[in-house]
Amino acid sequence: MAVVEIARKAFASYSAIWHLVGLVLLALTLGIMVYSISVARDRSSLMVRYADRRVEFSTALFVVAMFVFARYYRLPISEAERQLAIGFGLYSCVWVKNESLYEGWKESLGPIWYMIQTLAFLASVIVWCKAMRSVAPVPAPARMPELTPEMYARLSEEVDSRLPTLHKRLSHLLGSKDARR
Repeated sequence: MAVVEIARKAFASYSAIWHLVGLVLLALTLGIMVYSISVARDRSSLMVRYADRRVEFSTALFVVAMFVFARYYRLPISEAERQLAIGFGLYSCVWVKNESLYEGWKESLGPIWYMIQTLAFLASVIVWCKAMRSVAPVPAPARMPELTPEMYARLSEEVDSRLPTLHKRLSHLLGSKDARR
């Protein structure tokens, strides 16, 4: 959903292009999902693994196709959105590669497989953090409004007049004996 949102934001200004891109990307993703189900039909014990791999493959394909469409139509993609998409694509590509290449060797290469997955995840997180830091606006320090002596005196009187009422209500709520005063 995050990758779809990135694509939607990138193509939102061009509704006709977004409609075409959305249909093509949806067709690619659905095609991969249908293929995943048909391949795993004969091995139901591996259906989840195959489905997971196909989801990651469709995510990687979605990111690549999004960049191809953006380049073809010469549409600008913001730096943050581009880096977020690259992070998702990187992680998905490594996941697909690991699942495909090490499927038969997972028992002997298990620790290496997990290390590669972890490094891919950390690399993606670094790319995402870089993307978010580059666009995060630095909030300006809030300025306190200037109070004139007359305004300060008026506000002080209002606060002072309301304090006994506040004290009574809080004491009553807390069941204090001071509530009778």
